[in-house]
Amino acid sequence: MAILLTGATGSFGLELLRSWAARREMPDIYCLVRAPDTARGLARWEAFCEVHSLGRRFIPVVGDIEQTELGLSLASRRDLQARITTIVHAAAHIRFDAPYALAHAVNVAGTARLLDFARGCAKLNRVCQISTLYVAGQRMGLVPVGGGPDGAPFNNSYEQTKLEAEAVALGSGLPVEIVRLSLMPGRQSDGHVHRYLDLHMLFEAFGRGLCSAVPGNGETCLDMLPVDYSAACLAAHLDEPAFTPGAIHALAAGKQAPSLTVMYESIAMARSQRGLPVPPPPAFLPDADYAALLSSEEPEQFGVSFGTQTILRTVGGYLAKAKTFAPSEKLLAFTPTPLAEWLPRVIGFALDDNWGRRRNSPARMPAVGKMHAP
Repeated sequence: MAILLTGATGSFGLELLRSWAARREMPDIYCLVRAPDTARGLARWEAFCEVHSLGRRFIPVVGDIEQTELGLSLASRRDLQARITTIVHAAAHIRFDAPYALAHAVNVAGTARLLDFARGCAKLNRVCQISTLYVAGQRMGLVPVGGGPDGAPFNNSYEQTKLEAEAVALGSGLPVEIVRLSLMPGRQSDGHVHRYLDLHMLFEAFGRGLCSAVPGNGETCLDMLPVDYSAACLAAHLDEPAFTPGAIHALAAGKQAPSLTVMYESIAMARSQRGLPVPPPPAFLPDADYAALLSSEEPEQFGVSFGTQTILRTVGGYLAKAKTFAPSEKLLAFTPTPLAEWLPRVIGFALDDNWGRRRNSPARMPAVGKMHAP
């Protein structure tokens, strides 16, 4: 088996590589690396592998899903197409506040370009399209495996364009499967956060007393899993040669999804262990008050800073529109660790790292252009 992985330098891609690297034997893994030119791409890749102790077992391919023919020369493209048997497409623009056109250019048009490349792969037998559970948007209640927004609006452009990318992949005529992932704030093993996103900013704002009120209630759940756990499950799934083209899978916490109360306790624990002030439990706002908060020119009167108000506009719907995702049991290769055991490690790592502002923590590879990998 020879695998082409996009999004290799993102949070999920990194954990896939770490999972494969821990094996004595593994397939050939070709990693699409985005860079302005080959020399800088290879240098970027070497730095990434060194920082994350990946060794030299993976094969870098400098290219870009935003470019025609993935930015590959004819010779390079044909050589790669002659080798690849499986494509794992994990690259995406993941900024929740991105304009729709920007998210579409990467998540939808980029997927279409990758599928065009896939059509030329003579030995191709599988395309695994990585998506998100939250393509369900503001739908509420139980979301079955493969369930969509069911007429509900989206919270942000990321959700919308990931669902559109699913449709492009499923309509391609190729042997495609979709794997929808939970929110993945960090590793369960050591709490490591590879990239800080909106959810981390919300955790930080709450811990600093800048978000004393949120939508939902103490029992509202938010589906989250450790990123290294999710990657290990997908790697095990890819080991199985038989799969159902057109299938949509949900790698979800399901009934084990943590409540806001559990998340508060995890934040409080991590802060207390470091001698930091622990904020009181948040106030929970009914729908009308939450709508007033989002539109207010004085969010401080709700106990929310202007910056946190902006964050809530993109991710607050995850709390305001409570839902539970039914997981695909076949993907849960291992029993997930309860959130109360691993989220304090993630919060602790982020606190020690000053939420990504301190660069003497396990280093992150310098970014090049837009963020393309979850």
